[in-house]
Amino acid sequence: MTPLSEPLLVVDSDAPGRMALDAGLRQAGFAVETAADVEEALRKARQKIPALVVSETALKTSDGFELCRRLKEDEQLSQIPFLFVTHNKSIEGKIQGLEVGSVGYVTKPVSLNQLLEHIRQVLSPQDA
Repeated sequence: MTPLSEPLLVVDSDAPGRMALDAGLRQAGFAVETAADVEEALRKARQKIPALVVSETALKTSDGFELCRRLKEDEQLSQIPFLFVTHNKSIEGKIQGLEVGSVGYVTKPVSLNQLLEHIRQVLSPQDA
């Protein structure tokens, strides 16, 4: 699986943040799908399995932890790597992110280059 064969799924209820991340990832050469909430993200993931889910923890109707948990419980979607990119800087949030099955927890503000490196590290073992 190469970073360009499947899209990245960006989940954030904050439209400006979601659009900025979408634009930056597209500029770096990734195909991107976006979602504003858990249900939309699950629907899009089932329609086209993404290479990676990048999610904020704070979402309008639920949270990113619930999204990660539900992905990991779904046989079809459980192997999708999940990366939190969030304003939540708490140690508890980081621990909870790991407990629900994320591969990483990056706090905002984050430079696009730093985020791209995290994404490449997550995706590179799948390319080998």
